[in-house]
Amino acid sequence: DFKLDTGKHKVFVRAQGISGYVNWKDNVCEMTFTKDLGEHGHLMEGCVTIHKNNIQKPIPYKYYAARGKDGEWEFIYKPCQKGMIVNRFLFIEPALLCGTDWHQYDDIVCVKPSDTLWNTIKNNIPGLKNPEKEVVKGKQIAAKVMLESLFSILNTWTPLNVSSFIHQFHQFFLVYRKPMVYEDKPKEWTDLQFGEKEIKQLIINYLRETAHPLLNQNNASCPSWNKAKKNKLGLAVITLVLGEYYSLRTSKDDLVQLCSLLCLEKPPADEAKSFKELFPHELRVEQYLKRFCNHCIEEKINEWLWTIPAFHLFTASVDLEHVPVNTLLDSEEKCAGLEGLVFVECRNKQEHKKHLLTLMKNKKHLMNGDRALFRSWFTLLPLEDLVEFISEFSAYPLDCLLGTFHRLKNSQIHYRNFEVCCLILVHL
Repeated sequence: DFKLDTGKHKVFVRAQGISGYVNWKDNVCEMTFTKDLGEHGHLMEGCVTIHKNNIQKPIPYKYYAARGKDGEWEFIYKPCQKGMIVNRFLFIEPALLCGTDWHQYDDIVCVKPSDTLWNTIKNNIPGLKNPEKEVVKGKQIAAKVMLESLFSILNTWTPLNVSSFIHQFHQFFLVYRKPMVYEDKPKEWTDLQFGEKEIKQLIINYLRETAHPLLNQNNASCPSWNKAKKNKLGLAVITLVLGEYYSLRTSKDDLVQLCSLLCLEKPPADEAKSFKELFPHELRVEQYLKRFCNHCIEEKINEWLWTIPAFHLFTASVDLEHVPVNTLLDSEEKCAGLEGLVFVECRNKQEHKKHLLTLMKNKKHLMNGDRALFRSWFTLLPLEDLVEFISEFSAYPLDCLLGTFHRLKNSQIHYRNFEVCCLILVHL
C-alpha cells in the first residue's frame, strides 16, 4: 500500500527507450484516479501520445508514485537474480492498433517491501515461498475491473463502439494471455502459472455474471423494442463472437443460456436493420451463428430453435417474408430459411417425441406475424406433430402445403403419413 492521498499525490509512468523522454527520469504519462475499488485500492487510467517510431519496440517501464519531493517505485513480486531489476514490458503490435490507439492493460501496482521482509517472504515463511500466488490474485482482480471497463463501452450501442470494443478486447486478451516482464530483455513470466487458460476462464465467468440479470428483462408482455432488449441481444451476439473467436470452453448450460439471450421478440424492421449494422461483416456473426446452431443440434440442445429469428436477421440475404413461391419450391432449406444448418438431423432425432413442440409453445409469442419462423418451425417438427402445431399456432396455408411438399417429395407414401396429410388438409 503506497498510502497515497488521491487528492495530493500523483502516479506516473516512467520508462526506458521511449523517444523524446529521458530514461527513468521523465514522466511519460500521468495517471488519474478514476474509480475507488474499496479494499483493492483505486483504478488508474492515463493517456499519452508518443512517436510512431516506438511501435514494435521492446520498452521496459514502471509506475512511480510521487509524494511531494519524495517518490517511490512500484515493486514487482518476481524473484530474480541478485542485482537484476524486474520491470513491466510494453510492445506495441502495429497490426493490433485500434486506429492509432494502443491500450496497455496492467494489473495491481504494489509497494516495495523492506529487503528484510522480502527475504523473509521468499525464504522462511511457510506457504509464502511462492509470492506469485498473490500476484495471480491481483491479476484476477485487475482483469475483472478491466473487463467491466471494456464492457462499459457497450453502454451505448453504435458501430464505432462495437468496433472499438472488439479491438480493445483483443489487446486486453493478448496482454493478459502471456504475462511478460523485462529484466535485461523481454521475458515470459512462466512461474506465474497464469496464462491463456486462466484468462479465458475469467472471461467465461464474467460473461456468465453479466448475462444473468439480463435473462429476465425481456418477455412477451413488453412489446416495445427497448434498451433492455437491445442490450440483451447485443450481449448475446458479443458473447457468441468472443466464444467462437477465442475458442472459449463452454458447458451445455452456457449454450442454453446463450440460446435464451438470443431469443427475442421480432423488433420493427427498421430497428432490426440498424441493429444488424452495428456488427461489421468481418466479425463473421453469420458464420458463428450457423456454427453455434449446428453445435447445439449435435449436443441435443433444442433451445437453439428460439434463436431462429436472430439467425434470420443476420443470415438472410433476402426478405424471408416475401420470397417468391418458385424459390420456396427449390429446396427445403431455402423454404425453411435454415440454409447451412443440419436441421434434418435435428428433426430425425425427435421422432415420436414432443420436446420441440413443447419448446415452441413456451415461446409462442415469437411467432406473431413471423411467417419465416412459422416455416422454420414447421420444417423442424416430426411429421406426427404437424397437426398439433398448426392447431396451436396461426397457420399459413401456403406455407403448410410447401412444408408438407418438401417433407414428402422424397419419401415413400404409407398409411401413417397419408393420414397425417389428410388431417393437415382438414385443419387448413
